[in-house]
Amino acid sequence: RVFADMDFNNTVWFIGFSGEEQGLLGSDDFAQRCRNRNDSIKGVLNFDMISYGRQNRDSFEVIGKPSNPNCAWLMDYYIAQADTFSALKPIRIMDASQEYSDHASFWARNYVAFCGIEDDFTPKYHTLGDTIGPLYYVNCGTNNWPMATEATKATVASIAKLAGAHPRTGIEEGRPALPARILRVLPSVGRAPVTVELSAPLGPAARVGIFDPAG
Repeated sequence: RVFADMDFNNTVWFIGFSGEEQGLLGSDDFAQRCRNRNDSIKGVLNFDMISYGRQNRDSFEVIGKPSNPNCAWLMDYYIAQADTFSALKPIRIMDASQEYSDHASFWARNYVAFCGIEDDFTPKYHTLGDTIGPLYYVNCGTNNWPMATEATKATVASIAKLAGAHPRTGIEEGRPALPARILRVLPSVGRAPVTVELSAPLGPAARVGIFDPAG
């Protein structure tokens, strides 16, 4: 949203990789394609679990490698933006053994990357209790949206500077009007059953189809 009307001197990718738990499948494929093309990647900011932290335990780990590649400059850059533009409490960790998340796919191809992750690890990790809870609640997977917000602020500042963000110039062409949103699913997140609600009548040629994840 913040970058929607900005231009950049460098290409910026926002990616949600699939298959991380199955062996970094999505990021491994993408990183290998980048290496095959000999892409020049300035830096990879990988965020994995950034919304759990109990009261007075809401620090944020920034993890990178000391060599092959040396990720210190990117880590320090992010921490500097966090100190300037957010209330995040970063902890700088130089540890090449931390290869459990998507940043490792880029390390393996000699691309500079770091992993940002909550320091206070949820006790409901990989359980049915890994849900959204209220602030500082213990038995859930997400209990600290303010921390996630501060991490995002630092990220926006880092990307803006690294990629040379600047306001769009020139004449803005008109955009086609978006169709009215007439369908709502209640609840938007939750178990079956759900209700499909239409806020406007459908025309005689309209068809409604509902599919599960298997198609």
